[in-house]
Amino acid sequence: MNMPTMKKFLYSALLVVALPILLQADPVELPMTVAATGKILVDLKVDGEPITCIVDTGSPAFLLMDEAIADKLHLEKKLIRTKLRFFAEDVGVKTYRVKLDNIDVGPWHFENVTALTIDDVRRTTGTGYRDLPNFISNGILGMGFLQQFRVLLDYHRNRFVLTPPEHLTNPPFSLLAPITEVSTGSGSRPFLLDTGSTFSVISSKALEPLGISYISLSGSDPLFKGMARADKLQIGTLTMHDITLEVADHFEDYSGQSAISGIIGYDLLKEMVLDFDFPRHTLTLEKP
Repeated sequence: MNMPTMKKFLYSALLVVALPILLQADPVELPMTVAATGKILVDLKVDGEPITCIVDTGSPAFLLMDEAIADKLHLEKKLIRTKLRFFAEDVGVKTYRVKLDNIDVGPWHFENVTALTIDDVRRTTGTGYRDLPNFISNGILGMGFLQQFRVLLDYHRNRFVLTPPEHLTNPPFSLLAPITEVSTGSGSRPFLLDTGSTFSVISSKALEPLGISYISLSGSDPLFKGMARADKLQIGTLTMHDITLEVADHFEDYSGQSAISGIIGYDLLKEMVLDFDFPRHTLTLEKP
């Protein structure tokens, strides 16, 4: 999921610079489930209420949850002007701000956290996924939480390991996002590594600079104009061959931002071991 108007931090893959020493605690592995859609699901508690959340590096919020949870907890909801859009054809959905006394994620406890609510979190993934047997979600855990950790994500081994700093805070939003340069033999463009996206997408405007051709698909989803085929994509030190990407003709409307030219989603992320060290602003990608 992506929210318009939120600034993004541009990562450099395998960045090698002098960095300050950051004290870190011991790593913790959280149980996770990968749904049929490729969404990573983890369990946590909000004010003692258990909820299941999508782990989404494309969301700047600490926590976005179903409005029904807020109503069940009798939370005071404050309507905010910005309506969240999850699809280009959306006019936006009502968004409320709530204050949570407690959030427990694994061994970590946060107090007085600002969260956002919408009427149905699952609509962010598309209505076609609602009836999948292992897809149950009523929240999204985003970069407001993740930005404090070194995050190891290994789809093949079903591992989600977080290494925290010595002291945790609870920022409601993040200005960070795992954006890195994706290169071909013809050029490079910034792409978002988005654990909340099932598919990888490229802007039609980036096809020519990257030297990528596409096949037009008439009568397809109006958001997409066809499918692109890249002989090779270079992401940091990781090289991927024969890659298929969906082509979005109005990519900024689709992604909600203009700082990127594409999204790397689950279809490609599942072939990687990702090591996001958000406090040090470094990203390492490896093959399983």
